Amino acid sequence: MITDGKRKRVAVLGGGVCGICSVKTLKEENIEPVCFEKTGFFGGTWRYHEDDVDGLAAVSWATVANNSKEMSAISDFPPPKDVPNYLPQKKIYELVCMYVNKFDVMRHMHFNHEVLSVRKLKITK
Repeated sequence: MITDGKRKRVAVLGGGVCGICSVKTLKEENIEPVCFEKTGFFGGTWRYHEDDVDGLAAVSWATVANNSKEMSAISDFPPPKDVPNYLPQKKIYELVCMYVNKFDVMRHMHFNHEVLSVRKLKITK
């Protein structure tokens, strides 16, 4: 965590679902999130890609979640009532995109940034 005398700044490692939720939550606490994503995309394993573009696994386009939309929903972003109870990959990624847009997560993302090491900074006052 870094502070410039005004606002704390925190690194978030990874732009998957947990990372984007962390960005949103930090913003709510008036902390500036800086999200470092190894790939060129957000969404983590839920972003399907046929070719191995980043060396990381992705779910198959045919994947259907095996837990209900209510059980896997983000608490402050419930899925629309008109979506199926067990969501296919494409619908999950659409919801992730909607979340990113609704909570202005994109401006905090730094794509193609692989974090190799993290250390605590000594901050002097």
